[in-house]
Amino acid sequence: MAFKLTDEQRDVVTSFGVPLRVLAGPGTGKTLCLVERVKFLISKKKISHKNIFVITFTKRAAGELRSRLQKSGIKSDQLPYVSTLHGLAVHILKKYRHKTSLPAGFRPIDNVFARILLKDTVHALLVKNIRLSPNEVREFNHAHLQNKAGAGLPAHISSNTNKKRTLASFSRNFHEQLEFYDALDWNDIIQSVLELIDSCKEAREEIHAQIKYLLVDEYQDLSPLEQRFTKRLMDDHSGLCVVGDDDQSIYETFRFAAPRGIIEFDKEHPGSASKVISLCYRCPPKIIEIALALIQNNKQRASKKLEAFNKDKKGVVVHLSHRSKKAEILWVTSKVKELLELKNFRPKDIMILFTDGDIAKDYIIELEKENVPLDIQLKISHLFESETFVGFFSILKLLADPNDNLNTRQSLNFWRGIGPETVRQLKNLVVSTKSNLWQAVSKVSNNQSAFEEIKQRKVVLAFHDFIRELNSLKKPRQIVERMATKFSEVMSDRGIQILVEHIKSFSGAEEITNLKEIIKDFEQKIDSGELESESDEVDKVRIMTMHSAKGCESPIVIIPALEDDIIPGNAENVEEKRRLFYVSITRTKYALFLSWASQRSGQEIHKVEGRKIIGKSRSRFLTEIGH
Repeated sequence: MAFKLTDEQRDVVTSFGVPLRVLAGPGTGKTLCLVERVKFLISKKKISHKNIFVITFTKRAAGELRSRLQKSGIKSDQLPYVSTLHGLAVHILKKYRHKTSLPAGFRPIDNVFARILLKDTVHALLVKNIRLSPNEVREFNHAHLQNKAGAGLPAHISSNTNKKRTLASFSRNFHEQLEFYDALDWNDIIQSVLELIDSCKEAREEIHAQIKYLLVDEYQDLSPLEQRFTKRLMDDHSGLCVVGDDDQSIYETFRFAAPRGIIEFDKEHPGSASKVISLCYRCPPKIIEIALALIQNNKQRASKKLEAFNKDKKGVVVHLSHRSKKAEILWVTSKVKELLELKNFRPKDIMILFTDGDIAKDYIIELEKENVPLDIQLKISHLFESETFVGFFSILKLLADPNDNLNTRQSLNFWRGIGPETVRQLKNLVVSTKSNLWQAVSKVSNNQSAFEEIKQRKVVLAFHDFIRELNSLKKPRQIVERMATKFSEVMSDRGIQILVEHIKSFSGAEEITNLKEIIKDFEQKIDSGELESESDEVDKVRIMTMHSAKGCESPIVIIPALEDDIIPGNAENVEEKRRLFYVSITRTKYALFLSWASQRSGQEIHKVEGRKIIGKSRSRFLTEIGH
């Protein structure tokens, strides 16, 4: 093997015959084990790559794993199927669509379009005299998603008849929005595959015959529905291997992850085996010491251990308190500048983590004043999920296929001045004239006087005329150049920049290619995860949320705003917040700076400028780690 495996890792790579749970702590080399296990299956056990499936949590992780498999010596035509759970589910549905009741052109939706549909759903309910406050929108959307993820209804809704009735209306209207676009959300996709496997013997037998070895990464982050999905993909679970760490499960609240699934894996899979990878290559002993002191306070944990591979590796933990947020901001800024002036560290060697993006805003302003180069990753999980990117890209996709209602709706959302009421009226026109959404836009634009009930019809006309102008341009390069002029305020979006560079790379080949082919090529590159690596070498200080830092590492990690009312705050699930802090402190390879302020002001606290909270207390998690 290209790498020298430890005894623990070798045991993981070569253990077969029963369902296997691998508990891999932070920095213990789980990706290496996945790569070597696949190599072992192909080279030693002579298993066809067509019978090996590897599931990752993100497209980026899938792309990295494919790259590492090839670098390990596996030829490109012998790579196993490596994808996200979402990618595999969509692949199965498209292959067996004729065996389902799904429309021929069904579309999976992303998070951005889900937010658009949420906006349309709330407006549809308002038209029906069901008015929801912003807090109620969040409450019912969360309950709707939680129920579909197989995690059940929140108790405060299941015990309240009125709330259950409102939730039923909310869910019904959301699905009406989906049906208009022939769209499925994530949980619908999973449920559709499960129904296919249960109802269609032919599809079930073919799926089971092909998937003989299934490796699932980050198993602790799967919802109950997703865990059920992975189980149903196989009839013989002796080839199932799940890898993860319940101590790093940080998506219970956001994605309804069920860490109990990996903790109690043996109950769901009797006769299974469990392996632990305990040697951490990333963190020094000092960091592991405080991490374990923290996480041992959680009651729901699988039995495992974690220790430094290099017992002599130096590590530094610094804990500081400040009299105010302003003082903490000035300290963070001066510390970053000081570290960079030492010449031992480059900007990309420093990571600053926050529990919430709102808290980071004032810190960013001060760092930018001091000309510190920043890579800000607060709102999105990867480059191609920002609303600006999706909106910009949807206009190009509308040009390529004006019959696609989903692309038209996303483009309308991107265009300023067009809201849910205008869209509702356009959709009514689609239904009454048996047309599509772009044709409805054209009808309103071409006959303004006939649609006086549409108050924003002049805005619709401006949108229509801009799309027609783009259509008149002959070359894709000219189209994106015109869009860059029109939407100059979003051109700093890195995803858009990569898209524009991709399209311009086809300059000179316009006579033998077209926009639709270029778009399809770009989407395939997004799905493969290869495009996201283009941002990896940016030499800037990373500003991230604790959630977005999952899977990252850095020589220096700075975590400000560690007050108890911020973390864990008023969270019902304190154990999840403790896991989030555990993940955060185990990102560092050398130095960890922990900081809090006894006074804090600003919109991130009260959403009212100038208000203060004084006499704040440090996070209880700092006490638990002995600081």
